[in-house]
Amino acid sequence: MEFTGLVHENIGESLKGRNFQRFKLDISLIRDGYNPNYVNQLEKKKRNLLLLEKMLEKEPNNYITKLYYGREVAILDTAVALEYLNDVLLNSQDLEIKEKAKEYIHLIKDKK
Repeated sequence: MEFTGLVHENIGESLKGRNFQRFKLDISLIRDGYNPNYVNQLEKKKRNLLLLEKMLEKEPNNYITKLYYGREVAILDTAVALEYLNDVLLNSQDLEIKEKAKEYIHLIKDKK
């Protein structure tokens, strides 16, 4: 089991194909990463975008990375965000990722 990704690290990919049983735990985690009292959100978005762009250079058809890129870039350029999110919606085979793309598209369109 290992974390993957330069940004929005997760263990999901490393679990695929392995015989792990998933279960839910009733725990709470406290994160400061999205608290504007601790982190400059615009600078964080810019940093994340640079890391996501590096990831997309290595894996241009990684739809989870495209999903994250679309979400992060929305604060700077909604047209680019919609382009990436629509690509995910149209081309990803993962239904969960497609649903997230739909959610982000609606959020962006609702803000216009």
